[in-house]
Amino acid sequence: MWGLSDPNVYWGAVMRLYDRENLAGAYALAVKLGEGAAGRGLSVFRLIEAEYEAQRRGVIRSLTHWLSLQYIDDEVGDQIEAMSTALRSLAEAEANRFGWTETVPVQVTLLSQDSDAWWATSRFGYCTEKVPFYKIGIPFHALSSPARFAEVFRHEFAHVISLSLSKGRIAPWLGEGFSVYASGEDLLRAIQVFRSNPRQWLSPKPLNLRFGPGLDLADPAKWLAYQQSGIIAHYLVGLRDERTLVALLRDHADESFWNNARLLLGGSRTDAALRRTYGKSEEEIFRVAGP
Repeated sequence: MWGLSDPNVYWGAVMRLYDRENLAGAYALAVKLGEGAAGRGLSVFRLIEAEYEAQRRGVIRSLTHWLSLQYIDDEVGDQIEAMSTALRSLAEAEANRFGWTETVPVQVTLLSQDSDAWWATSRFGYCTEKVPFYKIGIPFHALSSPARFAEVFRHEFAHVISLSLSKGRIAPWLGEGFSVYASGEDLLRAIQVFRSNPRQWLSPKPLNLRFGPGLDLADPAKWLAYQQSGIIAHYLVGLRDERTLVALLRDHADESFWNNARLLLGGSRTDAALRRTYGKSEEEIFRVAGP
């Protein structure tokens, strides 16, 4: 998911350790490597540092047969019972809402207060695929209210749903759009922005390029990328329903001969899935969903 932060071959070793949840090893090697060329190792280092701190100081509590919660008792100990109950209810409700019946393990990590800073990597929360589970990182500031916690969790858990159903093959805009839709984020302000300046509405390829490691939602252009994706996801639900949107995600995992043959001719997997599910191309969906 994160890619290499530096051409140095040892950063590949860092990420392999990270993906296998060997955070102590990943952290020790990242410290030796330093910030990398032009500081490109810093974002990966901060990510590993935050997770290693939570692992070093924290404990893991099992909530269901597939869901667990990692937390630092000194920071959230008096709230952990209520938080565990809320998290279990949220996860089961979202799984039922979208008909998600996968058995892949999911670990929610409440990151430390010390790592909740402007320089943190993915400081608004993130989801990453590890071996063999998904990890959701929730920043400390998201614990400020039940509503904020629920919004962040729904957004990141929607990534678990979209990545697992599609086998990780969806376009970035669709993955983020599904998560924005699932979280219930208010899109009214963004709709007004797009209506007043339609040139801000991007076509598929430029929109996909707006997403990547270290995404900073404080950047208005990147914030709008999330919002545009969410608007399109809402449009797709309006065409049919939520279950059809989930079927679109699942369609990306199609490895049939004819589907792969179409991809060899230069089409995108998301475009092909949209045509089969909604009878419209990716470009057409973007055009009719926009301002």
